[in-house]
Amino acid sequence: MRLVLIWLIVLGGAALAAEAALRFLAPHYGSLYFSLTRTGGHVIHYSRHGLRDPERPLAKPAGTIRVLALGDSVTWGYGVGDRDLYVRLIERRWNREGRRPRLEIWNMAGMGRSARMYVPHLRRLLAYRPDAVIIQINLNDVGDAFRPTHRGVPITTWETPGAEQARKLKASRTPWGRILTSPAALASHLRLWLTRTHLGAWLIVQATRLSYRLGLRKKDHLRRNRHEFMAFSDDREATRSWIEFAVNLVRLTQALRFAGVRVMWVVFPYRYQVDRPRLYLGVDPKSFPVEPQERIVFLARWLKVPVLDLLPVFVRARRAMRAGRTEFRRLFLLLDANHPDRYGHALAARAIDDFIRRRRWLSDRP
Repeated sequence: MRLVLIWLIVLGGAALAAEAALRFLAPHYGSLYFSLTRTGGHVIHYSRHGLRDPERPLAKPAGTIRVLALGDSVTWGYGVGDRDLYVRLIERRWNREGRRPRLEIWNMAGMGRSARMYVPHLRRLLAYRPDAVIIQINLNDVGDAFRPTHRGVPITTWETPGAEQARKLKASRTPWGRILTSPAALASHLRLWLTRTHLGAWLIVQATRLSYRLGLRKKDHLRRNRHEFMAFSDDREATRSWIEFAVNLVRLTQALRFAGVRVMWVVFPYRYQVDRPRLYLGVDPKSFPVEPQERIVFLARWLKVPVLDLLPVFVRARRAMRAGRTEFRRLFLLLDANHPDRYGHALAARAIDDFIRRRRWLSDRP
């Protein structure tokens, strides 16, 4: 009994030491905790409009530019606190510097959303009386081009992120008996419990990487990514996905322009693109002859839409980090395959704000 107690004390001490080391050396692991009420350990706050925004009236104040930010979990802020979202940082920087007119950015993004989900709800977007719209593009939007539902709801049904949270909280009250008899529910709750700590999150990441190295998940990952990267090749499914993605993006952009709203695109990169030449989860960058961002930029230039590709921005920052020429030396800029951490959001906010100022995109707005 005494030997068992000694081993428990040793293992507990080792776990506490590992937790402390990870909190100091790899703080980004703390951002992997996600539940219906928290993301990255941060409490999720929704306004009375059901958006991840501060409280403000629907009626637009005089002398204010109103911008809507459309996008997926990147703009919504997966793993990041409310104050660290790039849309909030742009808004604060603009207004703190006393630029006129005053800027107001509404975060209309939600988990897993793409242009396809916004097209049927154009009237609802225009009800906010926007002067301009930022469409955030993630490369996995291509793989969702034919999805008929969004997180269990038909895309023809409008649901704010706040309403989605309320619906899922109501449905998540699973009895313990069901959890113990359902392997999927048990695994989900175990993962949620583990990611409350840095050590648990690290163990999950290492297990995921091991499964890819053993070939247990690589096939599915490559299948999902071929929609995003291998466009206009011999793969008909990938080609159809890219065409459908482009059609939805053009429909949304042109409809907003027809309503007198300015539009710009912002394209976020994948982590493996930023971390080159190191491979990310078994995907070889050299197997893709053309960056997918180049196709999106080409489409934007054909439509004469301002577009900002953040891949060069993130690559330059990553190189500076490796060389120790930045305060982000021990940080990663991206939490996982495609979600930026708070430093990635800060980097994106600075680049987008500079792009808007350089292009004078909002300079002549009322």
